[in-house]
Amino acid sequence: MKTKSPQPTPISQIGFTLIEMIGVLAIMAVLASVITPNALRIIEREAVRAEADSLRTLSEQIKIYIRETGLLPNENNWNTVLATYASANPTDLRFNRRQRTAGAGAIPRLYVPDPVASNQRALFISSMRQDIGLTTTIANVRANFQAIWNWNSADLSPANLPPPGLTEWTPGIREFLVIERVNLRSVPALDFIFRNTSTTAAASYRVYSVTGAIISSGAVPVHAGTTDGTASPNPQCRANQRINLYDGLGVLNYSYVVSTDPKTFVFDGTRWTPL
Repeated sequence: MKTKSPQPTPISQIGFTLIEMIGVLAIMAVLASVITPNALRIIEREAVRAEADSLRTLSEQIKIYIRETGLLPNENNWNTVLATYASANPTDLRFNRRQRTAGAGAIPRLYVPDPVASNQRALFISSMRQDIGLTTTIANVRANFQAIWNWNSADLSPANLPPPGLTEWTPGIREFLVIERVNLRSVPALDFIFRNTSTTAAASYRVYSVTGAIISSGAVPVHAGTTDGTASPNPQCRANQRINLYDGLGVLNYSYVVSTDPKTFVFDGTRWTPL
C-alpha cells in the first residue's frame, strides 16, 4: 500500500520573514530605549543611597571616636583616625566607591567641622559624579558652612543655592552630591574658663586627651590679672579629658578630669580653686 509523502513546508512559513525580523528588532530597540535609561537611573539612585548610608555610618563613628578619645578629627586626618573604627583603610574612607576608580581626577569626600567651634557640627560632602561642576574645597565649604548646612537639595536651579562659592553647580544633577550633616551635641564640648586674680604671678594649664596625649601645644599661659577669662585662651574640653593646672613655677597644682559640666578655675597667686 502506497503511503503519502509529507509535503515540504513552504519557505515562507519557516521562522521569521525579513520584514518580521525588522519589526521585532524595531520593537526591541524601542523597549531598550525606554528600559535602559530607567535601569541606569535605578543603579545611580542605589549608588547615591548607599553613599548616604556610608556617610551616616561615618557620622556615628566620628561620635564614637570623640567619646573614646575626647578629640575632634580635623579636615586632614579624619580618614586616618577613623580607619580603625570603620574597619577600613584610610583610602577607602577618603574616597567613595565611584571616586576610587576615577583615577587622577578623583574627588575625595570632604569632612569639615564648623569653623565656629561652639556650634559643634560638621559636614560630610561626597560627589558621585565627575561632571557635577561644583567647587568642593575645604576652604570653600568652611567659608560657606552655614549656607551649605541650610541648603535644600530639592532646589533644581543653581540660582537657589545660597553660597556664592557654589555657583559652578550644574543644574539637574543635584542628587549626585551627597551631604551628611553631623550634629556633635550628643558628645558636647564644654567651655572652661581660667582666671588669674594675682597681679604678678603667672600660671598655666595643659589639656590631655583620654589616651594621655597632650592636646594643648605645651603649657598655655594664664596671664596675671585675668579676672574675666578673656585675656587668656579658654579651651573647650570633652568628657574624660584631663586638665592640669600649674602655678607660677610650673609646678602641678591641680588636676581635673572633665565630667559633664563646664567649670571655672581661679588662680590666686598660690593655688588653683574650682568654682
